[in-house]
Amino acid sequence: MHPPATTLGSIGRAPPAYSRPAPPAGVASRGRTALWIAAALILLQLVVRTALVTGANFYWDDLVLIGRASELSTFSWEYLMYGHDGHLMPGAFLVVGVSTDLAPLNWAVPAITLVVGQLLASVAVLRMLIVIAGRMRPVLLIPLAFYLFTPLTVPAYTWWSAGLNTLPMQIAMAVVVTEAVQLCRGEVMNRRLVIGRALIVFVIGLAFFEKSVLIVPVAMAAAAIWCLLSGRGATIGQAARAAWVSAHELWIGLCAITAAWLAMYLVVVPVDTEGHSVGQTLQIAWRSVSAGLIPGLLGGPWDWERWLPSPPFGSEGWQVKAIGWLLVLVAAGYALYTRRHVGWVLAAVAGYVFVLQIPIIWNRTGAHTTIQLAQTLRYLPDSALVITLAMALILVAQTSGRRIGHSQLRWVRPAAVVAVVAFIVSSLIATQQFSKEWRTDPTGEYLTNARASLAESRDTPMFDHQLPIDVLLPLVKPYNTVSKVFGSLSDRPEFDAPTDKLQVLDDSGRLVPAAITPVRITGAGLGDCGNPEVTGPTDLELDGPLIVWSWKVALPYCATTDGEIEVGLADGDPVTAPVKAGLNAVYVQLHGGGTQLRVRPLTPGLRLHVGQSRVGELVRVP
Repeated sequence: MHPPATTLGSIGRAPPAYSRPAPPAGVASRGRTALWIAAALILLQLVVRTALVTGANFYWDDLVLIGRASELSTFSWEYLMYGHDGHLMPGAFLVVGVSTDLAPLNWAVPAITLVVGQLLASVAVLRMLIVIAGRMRPVLLIPLAFYLFTPLTVPAYTWWSAGLNTLPMQIAMAVVVTEAVQLCRGEVMNRRLVIGRALIVFVIGLAFFEKSVLIVPVAMAAAAIWCLLSGRGATIGQAARAAWVSAHELWIGLCAITAAWLAMYLVVVPVDTEGHSVGQTLQIAWRSVSAGLIPGLLGGPWDWERWLPSPPFGSEGWQVKAIGWLLVLVAAGYALYTRRHVGWVLAAVAGYVFVLQIPIIWNRTGAHTTIQLAQTLRYLPDSALVITLAMALILVAQTSGRRIGHSQLRWVRPAAVVAVVAFIVSSLIATQQFSKEWRTDPTGEYLTNARASLAESRDTPMFDHQLPIDVLLPLVKPYNTVSKVFGSLSDRPEFDAPTDKLQVLDDSGRLVPAAITPVRITGAGLGDCGNPEVTGPTDLELDGPLIVWSWKVALPYCATTDGEIEVGLADGDPVTAPVKAGLNAVYVQLHGGGTQLRVRPLTPGLRLHVGQSRVGELVRVP
């Protein structure tokens, strides 16, 4: 049952509130049964998503964000309002900062945020479907099952930093669309509450992902199309006007917030137009639809590949794509044939999944971007929600009168049930295959081993060094170093302090011996342990010049007593290092250059005999 149609003379006034008549007993019973099934589907999805994050761990950007959180105050402007790789996401930074403060590098906290975020998103989508249809209907289980289990939302979910972007956006989109349709229905008892709730959730969505600005056109299109389908306008223009009048305060608020956010984004995030390619953008956008979205509509992809350290990407043959396109065209044709005005729904969803994705994809293009980016499905979770919304609008649209015969109707409902079950099974298989590839990432094992190794060597200072390239590539420097990634840990060595033992983390995260390459060396001192030659400031000549750089120095010595010395390069600031009585070695990190290594005892009575010293880079001992 649809609300009474708005006459042309009533357009321009908000629809009056009315009490919806109670549905017949049979309809109410079917609605309650459908609601229980919906709750069971959400519970099943929650079990699957919990299993996904249980076997996952931190990956790539997660470590970069943790590195920033470990060196800056969580609530500082510098930390929160930062343009990260083209993103402005203070909400995500805040969650990472709090998580790092509470339990640094403990995957349990991020896993909980992902599971809770997915639960909220799923409930918000169910509420959106019910409001669009006017009540819970069994047919709504079709779009709900699609949203809950489609693999299109899985890759961004398992990656924490991506999930912190997409889940709040999905929640916000579902809530804003729901409140907009409620306003168009005219059933709202407290308009201020509904509008305020929508605006607050929209701001939260923006705080986690700047792509949430697309919620505004989605909500506007959904409201206008809903008005058209429910008879509140004979044309799309009249329906859009009815939607504007019904919810104009909401639209004004959303547009004002969007304008303010875009202004802030342009101030905080540098606009970089170099290296981006329009041709590559269109190629990736098309491939994301053909090789990503289309298999996802079938419950795939079922075949995944991975080139570490990149994320997995779907790899389906042309046969799957052809079948997918055929089914999409058949479904669209059937909807156009049997339902009124659904052409506007199909045009809107096609515009979103392709046209509105282009600005986001354009920002990711460049010389280092591969075409397989389109097949990671990372940018499609919001498209999955828009498709869910479109399916609901089509299913509740009025029939055109051109319907299948009653003799054929008997198999439609059983076929729909079989199709939904088959889609869920197919999606679970695809999800399991993705999870298997995702778990091949070495980051989790590396972090586990590294935390244990650092805790065991907490009393021995360690030089900073890079993580393995299959964990973080150097292009994220300086956040690919142990001092950034593990800086938030309390049970660890001091980084970059002078040390008497050289060691580094190997590719598995375990401590192994290290050495310093002899880029430049000095001669040994003329004295010996019984007759130390360094009694005051002493210049040790290098065997060649050094450019100004960050160098590591190995200084073997024989000291008369425990104490401190000062070590530096001719063109650079010195550092203070501890020494022990007897024959030992000290390793320091210096920034500078020149042709001399300078040593000066600081402790009264301390004298040194120095051996051949090395200035170079830190390397792992084979």
